[in-house]
Amino acid sequence: MLTPNQNKLLDILIGFQKRGDPCPSYGELAERLGVNKGRVHDMTTALKQRGFITFIPYAHHSIEVLRNTKGEYLNADSEILRLQKENAGLRAHISYLNQRLSGTGDRLFLSGR
Repeated sequence: MLTPNQNKLLDILIGFQKRGDPCPSYGELAERLGVNKGRVHDMTTALKQRGFITFIPYAHHSIEVLRNTKGEYLNADSEILRLQKENAGLRAHISYLNQRLSGTGDRLFLSGR
């Protein structure tokens, strides 16, 4: 799950990328978000670790927002939907396996919230 500032940063980056504009500097991003450059660095690192962005090596202003296989920009909403679908698929598969196991006394459980 992204923090509100990470989500806002991602939206800013997507806007620049959609317009074909170069990625703003950390200073410009910090000013837009009302945080310091170190915080922007932390947020971009977190977005990269979560698979939303990548850094283009040896390029100035080198942040690129990644896209899914349909060419859509990744964002928190699309990631939540993907995980919900994946979870629904797992639940259906476990239900199927439990039906197959019925009568054996064994059951599978999907833990979670």
